[in-house]
Amino acid sequence: MIYFVLLIPPILYALSNLIDKHLVHGDEDESSAEMLVFIGAVFNLLIAGIFLIYFFATGTSFHLNIPLLLNGLIFTVAIWIYLKLLFYDDVERIAPWYQSIPIFGLIGGIFFLNEIPSLIQVFGIFAIVFGGLLLSIKKGRIDKKIIFGMLVSSLLITINDVLLAYFGRDLTVGDALFSDVMGKVIFGGLCILFPFVYKNAINAIKNKLAIQSVNEIIFIVADLVLDYGKLILPVVLVQVTASTQPLFLLLGIFLVTKYKPDFLGQNDLQTDLKKKVLGIIVVVVGGVLIFI
Repeated sequence: MIYFVLLIPPILYALSNLIDKHLVHGDEDESSAEMLVFIGAVFNLLIAGIFLIYFFATGTSFHLNIPLLLNGLIFTVAIWIYLKLLFYDDVERIAPWYQSIPIFGLIGGIFFLNEIPSLIQVFGIFAIVFGGLLLSIKKGRIDKKIIFGMLVSSLLITINDVLLAYFGRDLTVGDALFSDVMGKVIFGGLCILFPFVYKNAINAIKNKLAIQSVNEIIFIVADLVLDYGKLILPVVLVQVTASTQPLFLLLGIFLVTKYKPDFLGQNDLQTDLKKKVLGIIVVVVGGVLIFI
């Protein structure tokens, strides 16, 4: 039964990617990356409020950790890059590049921990890069903007995770999570300085906060299920299962474009379809090899 439960996170992550693409589809100002980052900050402000209510209700003292606050800038820039690329291209070309995150973990292990990857992990790295290149081919040309942007976003997500673990482990869980959330509130909230965000913020919040909140909850539930799996099963098995997310993403795109074609705002799924399917399969295989 637990193995079927482990299929829930990659399905939820894929669903979150589809909602992300829906959010960036529409009016340019209300659907801009800057606006969506700002709305994300508003959602995190609500989460911070829940933390404060808990702290005051239980009489728990709390402290803000400055490094974790600053870590919010790294996360905000990473998500901004992802949403910016998602605004201009198809979700199946963008989201699978997040499978490259373990590559940076391996590279960090080589340089800082003297951990040499196995031959099969090296093959996994090449598979992810090759699959990503296939996904980046559009009209016979490789889109270097996608490759560079998503590799930078993946690297920043990796750094964010490492810093959260490094500084957060010396704090209480409440202080660590509250500081992390407030960092996202502060730096995501700075997007209000963009004139088009300031002018359209109220309407955008009314139109998009509900669905973005659902999106955030979906992502949080996926993380919780994944963490639960790591407590009772070998971590590598859980990670391999999570690496199947691009396959569920492709399946989700097929279903959405068939039954609700306007939801994603992209109608060229059939363009380079064989390359997309092959690229996603190769990326998934690469992820499995790295975790093995």
